[in-house]
Amino acid sequence: MRAAYLYFVAAAITVLATGGIAHAKRGEPAKVEPVVYEGVRYSAPNDDNLRGYLVAVDVATGKKLYEIDVYKTMVMDGLEADVQWVFIKNLEIKGDKLIVTDEKDRQYSVDLKTRTVRKIMRPIVRPPA
Repeated sequence: MRAAYLYFVAAAITVLATGGIAHAKRGEPAKVEPVVYEGVRYSAPNDDNLRGYLVAVDVATGKKLYEIDVYKTMVMDGLEADVQWVFIKNLEIKGDKLIVTDEKDRQYSVDLKTRTVRKIMRPIVRPPA
């Protein structure tokens, strides 16, 4: 009983001395340069914490054409949400595909004709035994 009381007192002193419980705060996601392909500008706004998505805008008119969800981010209870968010960090045109890279270096191929998304699977490289 005395040990529990001492633990509580020590924890209370720690919280008071540090100004409260620390909250994880990540910085702003990096600004992603848009890419233009066949008169359409593709950008990654990085303004939604739970999904990585693209916005397609007609370059000539400035009119928004559509959005494409590339991936969803699942947030687990019990962990700070902001440290679980994953944002898009790079866009690159390869052929008629838009390659999207997220902050965890996962890549997705977006077919710009059909607007379908496919995760690019990378081979698992294991060190030699």
